[in-house]
Amino acid sequence: MNAPEAQRQRPIDDNPFPDRAAAETQGLDDEVTSIDTEAVHTAVTLLDGYFRRTADKGAALAVSGEHGTGKTHLLFQLLRRAKRHGPDARFVYVDAHKGTFHNLYRNNFLMQFDRDDMTDRVREYYANIVADSLENTGFPADITERLRTTDIDPQKFVRQFNLAESTFLADLNAGLARVTRNEEFGAALVLLLRADLRDAVWEWLRGEQPSPLLVERGIESRITSDAQALEAMGVIALLYRGRARHLVLTFDQLDKVLPGPTPPRPDTVTALQRLIELMAAQGIFLVLSGLPEFLGGIGRHGQDHGLSAAISTEGLSPAEVRSYIEKNIARTGYREPLGPFSPQIVEFIAELAGHSARKMIQICHACYQESLTSREVTSDMVLRAARSRVEAESVVRDRITAELHKQAREYHVDHPVNGTGDGPRAPYWVPAADTGCALFLQNSLVVPEDTTDVIAHADAVRAAAPGARTALIVNGFLSEQARDAVGGHFTEPPLIYAAERFPDEFSWLMRRMTEQLEASGDDQMRGVRASVSRLAEAQGTTQNFLEMLAYQVESMRSASEQQYADLSRRLQSLGRDEDPAPLPDEVEQMFAEVLTTLKEITDVRTALAGMFGERSPGVASGLLLRLQNSGVVRAVGAATLAETMIGALHEAVRDWYRRLDGPPTAEQHAALDALCRNYETVMEYLPIQVLETLARQTSDPLPGGSVTRRDALGLPQTDLYTLLSDLAYRIRRHFGPGGLGHLP
Repeated sequence: MNAPEAQRQRPIDDNPFPDRAAAETQGLDDEVTSIDTEAVHTAVTLLDGYFRRTADKGAALAVSGEHGTGKTHLLFQLLRRAKRHGPDARFVYVDAHKGTFHNLYRNNFLMQFDRDDMTDRVREYYANIVADSLENTGFPADITERLRTTDIDPQKFVRQFNLAESTFLADLNAGLARVTRNEEFGAALVLLLRADLRDAVWEWLRGEQPSPLLVERGIESRITSDAQALEAMGVIALLYRGRARHLVLTFDQLDKVLPGPTPPRPDTVTALQRLIELMAAQGIFLVLSGLPEFLGGIGRHGQDHGLSAAISTEGLSPAEVRSYIEKNIARTGYREPLGPFSPQIVEFIAELAGHSARKMIQICHACYQESLTSREVTSDMVLRAARSRVEAESVVRDRITAELHKQAREYHVDHPVNGTGDGPRAPYWVPAADTGCALFLQNSLVVPEDTTDVIAHADAVRAAAPGARTALIVNGFLSEQARDAVGGHFTEPPLIYAAERFPDEFSWLMRRMTEQLEASGDDQMRGVRASVSRLAEAQGTTQNFLEMLAYQVESMRSASEQQYADLSRRLQSLGRDEDPAPLPDEVEQMFAEVLTTLKEITDVRTALAGMFGERSPGVASGLLLRLQNSGVVRAVGAATLAETMIGALHEAVRDWYRRLDGPPTAEQHAALDALCRNYETVMEYLPIQVLETLARQTSDPLPGGSVTRRDALGLPQTDLYTLLSDLAYRIRRHFGPGGLGHLP
């Protein structure tokens, strides 16, 4: 892939190198300079071959590589190339977040589609069935052609000419079932053609319980597992492709869904393999991308499971770095091919960057910016640029400490490893077996001379504690020269600090080091250590969950802060005695229903208040019995957080509603969507299942509490997930174009 033919020349003081290397920061129509690596050449050749063929045969490509080697950039270059093939070429990019395939389906994949577009795709299938039946029947050829392009509504056409609608629908159902390989999906997609069932089908595709109307038509299951989510993604992709069209479907960062140390369930692996085979067989170009470990989730690194090719994004050669710099300089006012860079500096950058595209681009951007006055990039500039890519050391130390706490590991800071105060000290010392693990933290290591002190320190610790394991954590930049220099002086490969992936990588590092030390010893001690390790992992998992929720809550709070402040000002201007206008009755009922359900499960506040009344002894003992169960404590925390989130959403929606002076505008709909997405993001991570478990385990109300049984209100227990997770969706639908509530 090359830079665009027609390039707009920039002034010299306009930096041609992006300040971020991530391709997703640029649109598909933007000018992007790429590098013709072997991986890019292989991927492009495979894609071009796909577009040259008829759309009845697809391909499946796996792209793997370490951080910063250009995986995402390659995917976006494929999408740009696909877009140039015209309107019949469709493309979808899905960026995975940490979680499961079910999360990926609901929160990432499904967001690329909408109900009306999916209905149009079903209508296309139906129109082609009708058009096929009219061949050689005397109908004008232009009529059948207009049907195939949906210029004529096939449903109205069939009714107008009194054609066999039931036969056509049966053919459509059978055809979709063959395409999807699932009768329920085929039946559901046909029902999208019915306006009265369209919402019910779309909600079922989102993972909700099928409505009674759908159950009557044979749709009884629910999309809840990873395997079902993968199947649903395959169905929607096939439908979106349509007939005889090309579709490029890309999944990025799949290592977040398929992490190496935790193998997925066998049924998930099988479903993923089926998805790969189905896409290739049904004419879709599928691209799966991630760190190398994600390939293990496909099974035997993708062999014999439908992959057309598996490529790796390797490091850049000096020649490729030079080519990239020349292409960017050509877009400036410089006459020299390399601009302020010399051939020696280009080789120096390639060497320091360790052939990483991301690091190379970061260095080039910083060096070009610094050279605007002198018009020359020097080696000192390159070193400064490389060393500047660091996080505040205090932040990294805090993260290390937090991760050790999460893993419930004993640790010491600045610890004398030989037991005396005058010997070598480990910056972090984690006892394990009869010795321990020493952790060293160092800022960017650019040239071999930068490694002298840390190597001497590590060697002294290993001499004082020969059996210890040692690891180096690098905050910032690690060149290949520096990596080679520290090799052999630590028992583990260097870990480069990156905030997003640090918890997982640090956890794997500590597990690997401690397991190696604790593998020795008698069977009884190994059993004790295994139990302690399991407890530490459980604590770490719980802490990760709490941190994730805290982050989501903080994100929602920040996004809504301005709205709350504005609401406060509005209330003050209205006067102390004037209450804010309520929401429509239907919306208030939605909030009341969800909050009532939560309080029915565990009304802890009422019980706590009752502890200090006349019946306090009984209330206290009953409450303590329940809180002795850690699962109950977790459920209470989840219920409290859910109640807080619902209250925050309630206030935010009321504020939004007060601003309306007529039907919501597109901008106001977008503002409501933002509020709802914040709520949905948090609820996706809330362990709603623990609330259902709590309700089953504690069917008796808390002493002193005024708990009403759920069945008394006619709310089935299995509806709890839908009730909580889909509150925002119901609100959004209520205020949508077809909703009931517009005017305040």
